[in-house]
Amino acid sequence: MPSANRSWTPPPRCGDAKRLTLRLVVNSFVPYAEPRRTLFASLHRSGFGARFADTIVVLGGSSKDSVHREPLAEDSSSEPPDITVIRTTLNSFDLHGLAALYRHLQHPHVHADTYFYVQDTCTVDEDRFVHHFEAFRLRPKQLIFTAWPLPSSNLAVFDRSVVLSYK
Repeated sequence: MPSANRSWTPPPRCGDAKRLTLRLVVNSFVPYAEPRRTLFASLHRSGFGARFADTIVVLGGSSKDSVHREPLAEDSSSEPPDITVIRTTLNSFDLHGLAALYRHLQHPHVHADTYFYVQDTCTVDEDRFVHHFEAFRLRPKQLIFTAWPLPSSNLAVFDRSVVLSYK
């Protein structure tokens, strides 16, 4: 999220938030367990709670391609929630998660109206993240928000039509 000393307002809620699906996508690499552990700890502190059911972690550099629901091994909470884990043999630094979304877009645990795409090396603001996250339920064809000041490390919010436009 933008730093606390900047004035920032999330976009207005778009339509019926209960009907629009929003997934947090964490792009990661198999050996990067410690950054995932740090990110998930910050998500727990932010009150992300039930939203973990709509979380996808993409693990690049895996030995095979797969999509499963499972607790993330690096989640050190007392009861790690089941999340969607996509394993891919691709390793494109910050971008293999985008390729995995395209490949598995129709999978029921991947399909969504909107994706909030982050890197495993980020953390979230414990007081404001959930509010801002919920504000990004986008109507189809609203495309993409990348309003973060540099360096943004490929953080973005985009709707399904962006994924569908990959070639």
